[in-house]
Amino acid sequence: MIIDFQYSFVFLFILIAALLFSLPLFSFLDERDNKLRNNSMDSLRGFLAIFVIFTHTAAMFYLFKEDSWKNPNVKIGYLAGAGVSMFFMLTGYLFWLKLKYSENLNWSKLYVKRILRIVPLIYFQTIACIITILIITNFNFGLKSIYKTFMEALPWFDFLNNNKTPINGYKNSYYLTGGVLWTIVYEWGFYFSLPILYLFRKKSKEFVFGLCFLIVYTNATFEFQEELKFIFLFVLGMLCVEIKDYLKFKKLYLNLLLFIAIFSVLIFKPDQKVNSYLNLLFVIITICIINGADLFGILNNIGLRRLGKISYSIYIMHPIILFISYMIMQKYNILFTTNIYLFYLPLTIILLISSLTYRWIEIPFMNIKK
Repeated sequence: MIIDFQYSFVFLFILIAALLFSLPLFSFLDERDNKLRNNSMDSLRGFLAIFVIFTHTAAMFYLFKEDSWKNPNVKIGYLAGAGVSMFFMLTGYLFWLKLKYSENLNWSKLYVKRILRIVPLIYFQTIACIITILIITNFNFGLKSIYKTFMEALPWFDFLNNNKTPINGYKNSYYLTGGVLWTIVYEWGFYFSLPILYLFRKKSKEFVFGLCFLIVYTNATFEFQEELKFIFLFVLGMLCVEIKDYLKFKKLYLNLLLFIAIFSVLIFKPDQKVNSYLNLLFVIITICIINGADLFGILNNIGLRRLGKISYSIYIMHPIILFISYMIMQKYNILFTTNIYLFYLPLTIILLISSLTYRWIEIPFMNIKK
């Protein structure tokens, strides 16, 4: 088959989730709607977050089955890599757009808003992970070791790194987070670079094209590792700001181009990592959506838009929810069943809980000093 059959499980779940979240029951997610929102971009985020949770679903399954964190399903892992890449590009696009057209940025306000947007949910996830670990270890520590356990847990509240040391002797402590915070580390690196990038906004095209050349040349010459490739994704998002006005077509043509680009991503060999070919496709997808493409109306579906709004909660919360779900399923000897409904059950729980954390954790903190 041109498009791998295994992708059908992912897109079937997205279809079911979109239908579920289209119900009036989830209208509480529409609280922060405004006319300036790009609905297609919201929907895209929903797709990307679900791509990631499917990869960790497989990895978490093998953690319980073989005590090993791995994902032998390269095809699904490929979708997650594409999802993370596009998340980085969207961040680069949105913040460079803000910098380029801002004359007097309030930097303290910007960083406070970033902290309020990102950190509260991470802390909520961290507390949930620590409590779960203590339950697993039966709170097995005496008064003398309470301080030791506290010191083991303390680094987990450092939102600027992804180092999660074992707590209370539980060797798999790290995997309760799914390791997802590594992307947040790169996001913060980009945020901290914003004051420097801001200095070059007057010559934005020359600066961004120069950055692209420098990174491509440096990577090709000195064979840098993944770190430089991730940084390049932010720069490609910035590039989208610079070239979007040169690629404005009729909506029909944009939708056709968007469809071709997405189809090309799906037929690409999944055993290959993100490379220049895929980066070009990601740029095309981003620019099409920026300029109004909605994939013939699909991305305007209210259910998909709502999934996009809760995408950050999905991304941060899904590992701990998966872990607890699998722990319960293992207890009742139903974890290793081939029943597709039981496979989708933890994924559905992730979406339901994420909608609640978005409403009761994300929104209240976003509304502070609004």
